[in-house]
Amino acid sequence: LAAWTGPDSRKGLFRQHGANDVRVFTDPNGSATVGLVVEVEDLNALMALMASPETMAAAREDGVVVESIQMLHEVQ
Repeated sequence: LAAWTGPDSRKGLFRQHGANDVRVFTDPNGSATVGLVVEVEDLNALMALMASPETMAAAREDGVVVESIQMLHEVQ
């Protein structure tokens, strides 16, 4: 959770790669589960960011179980 809060959060990195807004949610039961709603202007830029080795290394450093990441898009 610390990676998504504060002035140096990962939100800034996402914004640099096509995200207009990043909202962070936590499990009210206290687990380490974190969810994001990311409004994206440039999905290709965000997908490239997510696929980069640097991003995967940072995610692991933050304690993310990379295999648990799910990306969904809104049905219009």
